[in-house]
Amino acid sequence: MGNDKWALSPAFDLNPFPDKLRESKTWLSEDTGPIDSIGQLLGKAAYFYLDQSQALTILAEVHAAVTDWRQVALSKEVGLSHRELADFAPAFEHVTTIRIGTKALSFWPFRFLTDPDADDLLRLLEDLVRRGKHVAVMAHYNHWRELETPQAREAIRRVRDTGAVIRSQGPVLRHVNDDAGVWSRLWRTQVRLGIQPYYMFVERDTGARAYFELPLADAVRIHRGALRQVSGLARTACGPVMSAYPGKVEVQGVAEVRGERVFVLRFQQARDSDWVGRPFFARFDPAATWLDQLRPAFGETRFFFESHSRVVIDTITGPAATE
Repeated sequence: MGNDKWALSPAFDLNPFPDKLRESKTWLSEDTGPIDSIGQLLGKAAYFYLDQSQALTILAEVHAAVTDWRQVALSKEVGLSHRELADFAPAFEHVTTIRIGTKALSFWPFRFLTDPDADDLLRLLEDLVRRGKHVAVMAHYNHWRELETPQAREAIRRVRDTGAVIRSQGPVLRHVNDDAGVWSRLWRTQVRLGIQPYYMFVERDTGARAYFELPLADAVRIHRGALRQVSGLARTACGPVMSAYPGKVEVQGVAEVRGERVFVLRFQQARDSDWVGRPFFARFDPAATWLDQLRPAFGETRFFFESHSRVVIDTITGPAATE
């Protein structure tokens, strides 16, 4: 700082590595693990005695500094050469898409309307888009009624006006939306409001799921029934999909192959990229609600991905005592 004085840095131990895996190593607190999302940062703001408005201000400052990293790096204070600048570019300029998963558009649309920092948040999204980023707001909706209030619709309009794209996802739930008509109306309404239907999920195998979970066969029937009631613009919702340990597994349907009734499945996302899009088959089970309840078809003893998954699990927990 000069005059033999020091100033506390607003951030420390943040080291760009253009030649290494692009993963965060910095822990936010002792119980969070590495920082992996903006949502994680904002969710822990109170831990550091910051309100949401202060946190968003800091986030915007850091974003501006990182966005203008070339000017900062070439400044007299840092002093990088142009050759060194080119070497570091891959550490800064690889992010082109930002995904934000949220229930706020339906649960608390005032987050984008009247909350004290609502306008700050929208300006941040607008700035990201202006700088060439694709901002995708992954909005969680379970029912078309969540889209009916004037506040919900105004929040959607305001987010879309920033240039961000809204895509919708949600689980199929017994007693809530286990009806093809509910889903088809949800998707039609979303398309009309400028939202792209994206995923129909299967209720996760965690928590108080017994009341809400559905057999996979029922989820397939609901998804297909909804698709038949909408135009092509609303048939973009992939499903039903299980976010399971090996990856996102889509249940594409029920078929008869070689005299055996089977579920037809494929990976939408996977721990091994070679699995993506690869079809595989499970014995039809009318009661199965999750991937770990399915068994391979055609007399196979394991699914093709299970050996890899076992190796990963053994690496983490130690080899199983028995098979």
